[in-house]
Amino acid sequence: MTPVNPSNVAAVRAAYAAGDTAAAIAPSVYVVEVTNRCNVNCIMCPQSSINPGRHRDLTTESAVRLADWIAPYAELVMLYFMGEPTLNADLDEIIDIFRSRIAGRLVLSTNAVALRDEDIRLLTDGRLDLLIACIDRWDGEAYEGIRRGATFDEVVANVEALAAECRATTTELLVKALDIKMPLEERERFVVHWEAHGARALVGWLDTWAGQRPNLAKLASTNAAPYAAEERNACADLWFKMVINVNEDVVLCCHDWNSMTVLGSALSGQSVHQVWGGRELQRLRQEHAQRNFGCHKLCRGCREWGEFSELDAYLSTDAEGYYLVF
Repeated sequence: MTPVNPSNVAAVRAAYAAGDTAAAIAPSVYVVEVTNRCNVNCIMCPQSSINPGRHRDLTTESAVRLADWIAPYAELVMLYFMGEPTLNADLDEIIDIFRSRIAGRLVLSTNAVALRDEDIRLLTDGRLDLLIACIDRWDGEAYEGIRRGATFDEVVANVEALAAECRATTTELLVKALDIKMPLEERERFVVHWEAHGARALVGWLDTWAGQRPNLAKLASTNAAPYAAEERNACADLWFKMVINVNEDVVLCCHDWNSMTVLGSALSGQSVHQVWGGRELQRLRQEHAQRNFGCHKLCRGCREWGEFSELDAYLSTDAEGYYLVF
C-alpha cells in the first residue's frame, strides 16, 4: 500500500531505528474512541470498570476537529477503543466525516450485538476499509460466558448479515475469535464457517492490558502476545501510534483505558507534531531506548509492547499482519 505521507513514515522509521527521542515526527497510526459506552460485560476487558459518570460519545464537532488534525499523517485510523461504536447515534455521520478527510485506511470493530438493519448498512457500504466483528468462541455457551449480556445465535446471525453485505462492497470483513482455551477442532470449524461466508477468520491472542490483568494469560493456549518470548525492545507505539479518547485527549497507549496519562489534547491548540514531541513523551522514549521499562506503571508490567514490525502490519492487508495488530 502506498503511504499517504511517505516522508513522515520514513522519518518515523528512521527515528525509531536511531533511538531518536526528539525527532520532528507525527504518528502514522491512530486510535480514535467513538464512545466509551458498551452493551456487554466481557471477562477480558476493563471497560466495565470505567465510572459510568465518565461515559461519553464522540460528537460530530469533535470528529471534524480530530479528522482534520490527523489527516496529513494518518495511514490508518481505528474508530474504536473502549466502547461499542454502534452505540453512538451519530456513527453514520462520524464515518462520513473521517472518510471525507482521511486518505488512509479506516477500521472499525464491533461486537455485533443488537445490530439494527441501519447499523449493518452503514458498516458495510464501502466507507470502511476493514470491519472487525468479534465472536470470541465458536461455542455458544462458552461465548456467552465470555461476552456476558450477548446472545450467541443473534450475534452469529448479525455477522452473517454483515458478511453478505460486505461481499458486494469494498469493505473487508474480519471475523475474530480469541484464544480463550479454544480447542483446535473449534478453531477449525470457526475458520471454515467464516471463510465460507467470504470473510477472513482470525483467532487472536489475549491481551493482558500491559499486565494490568495478568490472570488473562492463564486463559490462553499460547503466549499472551505473538512475540512474548522474544527480547523486549523500546515500545514502538511511542513513535508511531497515537491513542485519542472520547474527550479528545491523547493518552499514553491503547492499554491506558482509564486515561492515566494524558500527553496532550486536540483541544489545546497544539499541532500533532507539538503533542507528539512533548516533554513527557520524549522522556518515556528516552527511558525505553535505555531499556528502563520501569519508567511508567503501564510500561513496567507490559507484556504487549509495540514492535516496529507492527507499523508494516498496519499498512499491509496480509493474514500474518492482521494477527500481529488486530
